[in-house]
Amino acid sequence: MRELALAKYFASLLHPSDWMSLHKQDIADPNLASSLNERFESWWLVKGRAQYPYWSYLSEDEKAWLSESVGELNLHKHRIPLSRALSLITSFRADVTAKFSERQGGNSYDPNAVAGWYFSSGVYEHLFSELITLETIRELDRPILFETKEETDPVVGVPQVSVLMYLVWCMLEKSMQDQMDLHQTKGRYYFLAWFFTNALKVFKLDRLITSRWKLWLQERLIIGSSKATIPRFAMLAYSLSKPADRPNLETPLGAKQLLDWSELQLGAKGSWHWLLEPSLLPIKLPKIFDPLKHDEDANVGQAAHLETKSTTKPASKIAPKIVPRPFGLNLIGFAYGELGIGEDIRMAVAACEAAKIPYQIVNISPGDDVRQNDLTLKERIEGAKEQTRYAINVFIMPGFDMVSRLFLRHGNEVFDGYYNIGWWPWELSVWPKAWDKAFDLVDEVWAGSQFSFDMYQASTKKPSCLMPLAVSVQNVKTLDRKHFKLAEDSYLFLYIFDFNSHLKRKNPEAAIEAFQKAFPLKPSKTKGKASTPAKVGLVLKIMNAKPKDPAWLAFEKRCAEDGRIQIINQTLDREEILGLIQTCDAYVSPHRAEGFGRTLAEAMLLGKPVIATNYSGNAFYMEAKLTLPVDYELVPVKEGDYHFVKDEDQAVWAEPSIDHMAKQMIAAIKKTQDKVYAKNLKDWAQEQFAPARTGKIIKKRLTAIKVILRKQDALS
Repeated sequence: MRELALAKYFASLLHPSDWMSLHKQDIADPNLASSLNERFESWWLVKGRAQYPYWSYLSEDEKAWLSESVGELNLHKHRIPLSRALSLITSFRADVTAKFSERQGGNSYDPNAVAGWYFSSGVYEHLFSELITLETIRELDRPILFETKEETDPVVGVPQVSVLMYLVWCMLEKSMQDQMDLHQTKGRYYFLAWFFTNALKVFKLDRLITSRWKLWLQERLIIGSSKATIPRFAMLAYSLSKPADRPNLETPLGAKQLLDWSELQLGAKGSWHWLLEPSLLPIKLPKIFDPLKHDEDANVGQAAHLETKSTTKPASKIAPKIVPRPFGLNLIGFAYGELGIGEDIRMAVAACEAAKIPYQIVNISPGDDVRQNDLTLKERIEGAKEQTRYAINVFIMPGFDMVSRLFLRHGNEVFDGYYNIGWWPWELSVWPKAWDKAFDLVDEVWAGSQFSFDMYQASTKKPSCLMPLAVSVQNVKTLDRKHFKLAEDSYLFLYIFDFNSHLKRKNPEAAIEAFQKAFPLKPSKTKGKASTPAKVGLVLKIMNAKPKDPAWLAFEKRCAEDGRIQIINQTLDREEILGLIQTCDAYVSPHRAEGFGRTLAEAMLLGKPVIATNYSGNAFYMEAKLTLPVDYELVPVKEGDYHFVKDEDQAVWAEPSIDHMAKQMIAAIKKTQDKVYAKNLKDWAQEQFAPARTGKIIKKRLTAIKVILRKQDALS
């Protein structure tokens, strides 16, 4: 099961804090070893499989281990085994144990209530339905005997509840438990009515209900003077309905109405149809985890998203033989995403069209926290007859996203039978060693900049190609400064960055420091304040700032100390973003590392002076006569500074010189005054970033790939 081992390896990298924080004392089984490997295996069985259902296959050994008894539950003078699966779940679901701790005074959770949650919800949430055997169902169906209290008007023929029902009863708030006192026939009747009418629908417990209860529910009762025979389940539902909504069962018409309702409910689409279905084992998993549905974007309707078959067993090969398909590219990425890597795939489409390369777009969701309203490609996506019809897959997204959003969710089916190319952005000069196995999923990698190309050349033996990214500003929306509430008479420097995109890498503090060094605040006559010289300002366009985030609050406070600094913290369409760049005078980027630097290229295309750290992806297009590169020194990237990077990777990035950046910001004002400068910059950038140029390079590489595919008989 090589693919399963690879999936588990990737999951361990993506979720280290989830499984490495598990401690021996947190687990009810005292015999469980505390090694990291066993910690991870426990996490994988309980949570990893549920997060990535494609890989949810359980071996017979795993089933046996999870089903072993590690203790007992005491249920009102009755004991049932506590399985290791239930015990492990309590170690990972602090939210569940906390929910059922309140009635215990908050010190410990009610194990019976947690067991009720496990059988009603947890077993499905964590994909343990295979553990529910006939023996389990029989154990859950055993009656719990309650001594019946004396009642003035007892209900006749009310059976004792089962173990399963009692566990569900333990989940209820005390006020509901008091209304459904299991020591009284009325209380038990009310509880059974609630259990079969409401609880089964909410928790899908019908899978655990045995035939004896189904027969009991279908039993016909003679009701009132009408002598109508009505099934018991209808009477249970009747007892919970509002009095005003109940038909009068003393009349033939009222009895007929309830009978008609009961027959309707037993129909194929009725809520009680399960009574007529045989009890099947193993219990089928409710369709609550759908990896494809997770990728859907509700904002764009029926978009064409990646569709692969879901399975409980992993595929058998990582690199199977290519199957014959038409020559062309399946461009796979965040086609609707309003972020830089979303623009990467949109520009890849432009490059393919310029070079007349056949292509198909496959949209992948970048996650719920990213806005996905760029519908530039919508018609081409929705008009596609097939999802991945061509022989070559090009994954235009970070390699880590390709792993987490495709391989872990859809398995090898995404890659099986295709020639796979990773057009992966990455910002550092080294690839994280722990992620070397990601290269196993692709046949070659493309680099969007010379900087990334050098990194891939040193990181993998797979073929790597320099495939420069295309940039376009043809959709710029001309807007005046009033639209953005910007100062009309100031020279404005602009920096655009994502607050979630690792602030240490984006380094916005350096932009503020350099700006204030270049244009110092003048002392004010008013004590404690500084005056703000006119004619200059710094605009910070920010995405994804969280209002209550301490880092954001501190940053906001820092900016508020200088009235010349303006924050734009709102979502803008791409056309508006380009309009913002156009209406400002210069662009500044104090980054410590960039894979490419798309906003810098866009500013150049709009004729704006670019002041930027002269390191990483942008350094190779920072034309000395046309841009304002900033000196720097290389410093180590410490573990925790950037995702997936460990100390052993020995990664470095740039620390830009604040003094030099300040000088370059002053120099930018002089460049802007040169009328010829903007034209020369635009002309150079249009040639450098033209989609036609990128398309030509892609086409040249595809000529070589076509030879490979023909040798493999992979072209139809």
